[in-house]
Amino acid sequence: MSMLHPGAAVEYELRIVLRDITPPIWRLLRVPGTITLQDLHGVLQMVMGWTNSHLYTFHFDGKEYSDPDPEWEIPIEDATAVTLAALVGEAGSLVYEYDLGDYWLHDITAHEVPTDGLVKGIRCLGGERACPPEDCGGVDGFERLLEALDDSEDDEHQEMVTWAGDFDPERFELAAVNRALGRYRRRYSKRAV
Repeated sequence: MSMLHPGAAVEYELRIVLRDITPPIWRLLRVPGTITLQDLHGVLQMVMGWTNSHLYTFHFDGKEYSDPDPEWEIPIEDATAVTLAALVGEAGSLVYEYDLGDYWLHDITAHEVPTDGLVKGIRCLGGERACPPEDCGGVDGFERLLEALDDSEDDEHQEMVTWAGDFDPERFELAAVNRALGRYRRRYSKRAV
């Protein structure tokens, strides 16, 4: 666990990799240690390109965290009551699961990074490739979508082109992601942990 006291400014660098996709779809973020898991969910939706249309959970140390909801059939910890710093300490890894039907698993590695006493807010430092479109059928459905989009002779090519719209699997726009994160940056800028 972090030796810093609760009033110290703590930031984390997070590397997020969407599991079972090759070449990898990844993002690199800086976030304040005070971010709750619920807020981190919102940030991950923005930086990955999801639309927040499905349930989510974080998995850490044998526990699952999400929004409190009486409909869960498994024990769920309250994601609004846990900060990243309290969960991972100086370093740790957790799994973010989004869309419990398509089963998108994101491996997250978190490392505490030094600050100059001020938390600079949430920002994306880099990434590669576009997030799969919502409801494409998980990893297998995404691979099938890419095959059909890439092969104009494929029986489903035109249907997939129509369904996917302007989806470009190689597109990642760092500036656009950081613009989307603007409200989170304002919320956490210059705020000590």
